[in-house]
Amino acid sequence: MDRNSFGRAVVSGLMITTLATCGGGGPSTPTASPSAPVQQVRTVLGNADFPLAANRSTFKAIDNPPIGMMDVTVDWGNAANRIDLYWTDGRCPGFPNLQAGQCTVLARAEGVTKPKRLTLNNTTANAVYNFWIYNAGSSQESGALEVGVTTNGPIVVASPTPLPGGGGSTDPRTNLPAGPVTQAKVAVRSIDTGGFNYRDATQDDNGNWIVHPGEFVGFDFSQRNGAGEKCQWIKDPEWDVSDDDEIVEVRGSSQPFLLRVDVLHKGFFEVTGEIDGVKANVLTVERVRPPAKGRCYDLGMGLPTVLLLSAALAVPAVAADAPFARATSTPSAEARISIDFKDAEIVDIVRMLSEVGNFQVVIDPGTSCKLTLKLKEVPWDSALDVALRVCGLGSETDNGIVRVAPVAKLTTEHQERRRLAEEQKLNRPLRTVRYTLSYARAAELAPLIKKFLSPRGDVVFDARTNTLIVTDVD
Repeated sequence: MDRNSFGRAVVSGLMITTLATCGGGGPSTPTASPSAPVQQVRTVLGNADFPLAANRSTFKAIDNPPIGMMDVTVDWGNAANRIDLYWTDGRCPGFPNLQAGQCTVLARAEGVTKPKRLTLNNTTANAVYNFWIYNAGSSQESGALEVGVTTNGPIVVASPTPLPGGGGSTDPRTNLPAGPVTQAKVAVRSIDTGGFNYRDATQDDNGNWIVHPGEFVGFDFSQRNGAGEKCQWIKDPEWDVSDDDEIVEVRGSSQPFLLRVDVLHKGFFEVTGEIDGVKANVLTVERVRPPAKGRCYDLGMGLPTVLLLSAALAVPAVAADAPFARATSTPSAEARISIDFKDAEIVDIVRMLSEVGNFQVVIDPGTSCKLTLKLKEVPWDSALDVALRVCGLGSETDNGIVRVAPVAKLTTEHQERRRLAEEQKLNRPLRTVRYTLSYARAAELAPLIKKFLSPRGDVVFDARTNTLIVTDVD
């Protein structure tokens, strides 16, 4: 196979020639030149050689390719051997899952024809793709894969990392400032909610990053020298994921500076790393909504399954038109549910969804509301939110237990707790501190500081000694 043919950048353009009239020594009048068209430039994102036994598969991952028309080409030696090529999103966990129809296949090329080539217009930033190669032949085969992208004008792929399995000669450290590494940082790079739909990363009041079941989260590792420059390194970073609750599944990445995880269920985990002996910061991630233990519930109508639901959830069977459930397997980490309720009691609906969502629930006494819902393939937590909202109910979580009560009651309780906390704060002992200033006037700062004190706080100043005397609750 001619690997050189893979490495050429294709540039298409027009040769613009300016014509002029001339003669008799008179002035020449140039003709208007059409503007040059945008150049189409193909850039190689990665390439790799592979040996592959018969009936075996391998994959190559490309993280965060530029927006543009992407292509992948696979070639091998023996034309009698069949090599199949599949292009999936980054969530596909393995080739058996792909064969079982559990992965999103964006493009495929099957059969004995060689080489194999696929193209796809990548319109989403921060996308992650897997390229699966399957040897459907009768003997071991060796070949090569190349992934490229065609864009409007040249691009620079920052610090490219060769794909695993060999191939590529560019050292990603080339042209970076010299080390040694003195600073290391990990950060949330992207959160894919599904189908390359990305959302902004958010944190709670304690600085913990918030993720949800079924999301595909990418973390980025960066290193800098003493001058604050992204610099050369000696050894690739080592990621450290503390996951006692086993809420995530780590996915492979073609770039050692990227970590990719699938979020499975509710819990807590930490991400950090180390490069050249320098430890990075620790990211804490928590408050994950739980899935349904790998089940997908299909709810419909019928008496026999009503009894099955009642036995499983310990809720009373009502009438023949009550909801029923049939558990089926699903590869998704997030349970989706189809329901058809007619005049169902909200208490029974919440108890059923607590079983689907695997959470503990307490419902306020006297809570009653009948409603009709018909939903198809929606996340279970969305169904719960809609049902509660229709009945004027809300929920709050305390130590992992979900409490359901009227919204008005929850709001009143929240305001009362806030008022009590403020009163307790104001009842704390007073403390007085003196500050002698050197570079500012105490008389000018006193009214500014007063704005930040509690109602019991006060500030006075001594102009002679340029001193502030601040009193406030401890």
